[in-house]
This record gives sequence, structure tokens and C-alpha cells, in this order.
Amino acid sequence: MNKIAVAGSLHYDIMIDAHHRPEKGETVMGTACRYKFGGKGGNQAISAAKSGLEVWFAGAVGADEQGRFLVDTLRQAALTPAPLRWWRTALPG
Repeated sequence: MNKIAVAGSLHYDIMIDAHHRPEKGETVMGTACRYKFGGKGGNQAISAAKSGLEVWFAGAVGADEQGRFLVDTLRQAALTPAPLRWWRTALPG
């Protein structure tokens, strides 16, 4: 099996749905909120794993619920998320 190492960013994307795009200066109330795994490094690593490569990911995450979500997503994609730097004072992008 081919192997690849990826070092890059992980992001906890927060998406808010609304009935329409706000005009300049307008405030629009959101109708729903969704959370998604993201980040160029993370997305590339998962795509490589889906194509059958053995992937090893190196990066940093916050030591919080969002950071655990990001690491769990990597593990569900059959990646080896190590070494990861867990930051107690940093939030995910």
C-alpha cells in the first residue's frame, strides 16, 4: 500500500443558514447552524485516505470539544492522526 504524510491545518467550520444573503449593513437571523470538518491539510488527508492511501497526519488542534471532533473525524477516515499538538489555549480555525 502507498503511504503519504500530510502536515497542515484543521478547521472546525461553522455554517449558518439564512433565508437570504444580507445586503450591506443588514442583519439577517440564521435559521440553522451546521458544523463541518475542514482545513486544507485535513481535507487533503481525508481525500488521500478515501483513494486508498495509508495516510499519516501531523498538525495541531485545540484541547476542547471542537478539537476532539476534528481528531475523531480523522480517525473515522482511517487516518493516523499523530503527532498532533494539543493546545489548551488555542481554538480551532
